[in-house]
Amino acid sequence: MARPRLSTEAADGIRAEICAAAATLYERDGYDAVTLRAIAAAMGRSQALPYRYFKNKEHIFAALRAVWFDRLTELMEAAIKGLESPLLKLHAIARTAIAFAAVAAFRIPADVLAASAGPDRFPRTERGAAAHDGHPADGVSGSRR
Repeated sequence: MARPRLSTEAADGIRAEICAAAATLYERDGYDAVTLRAIAAAMGRSQALPYRYFKNKEHIFAALRAVWFDRLTELMEAAIKGLESPLLKLHAIARTAIAFAAVAAFRIPADVLAASAGPDRFPRTERGAAAHDGHPADGVSGSRR
């Protein structure tokens, strides 16, 4: 008998649970030591569960990166709200990025982030794609191009 199909919300919840377990393991054991089986074991779930929702650990890591960068984007947008000066906006963005990196729930090693990045390897988030397409100065009041 076939398993009943999960709602989108339920599937998203399981993906979030997988990502949370993976983030804990990445931080504790390091990226290279983490396997999908280890993630499932940490969750107390079937070894096959992560494979139903992610192709491999790199795709789980890509999902974590997307969450991390979406949160950083939200914080930066809040930090520049109401600021008119491009220089003040730049300062607010820099302070926010530094504070976020200092207190992030998990840290992404720069070499892993760089090695796993690339538009041909993982899908971009809609929010991140919209924020980074075009010239960096687009949308900044007073910028010269």
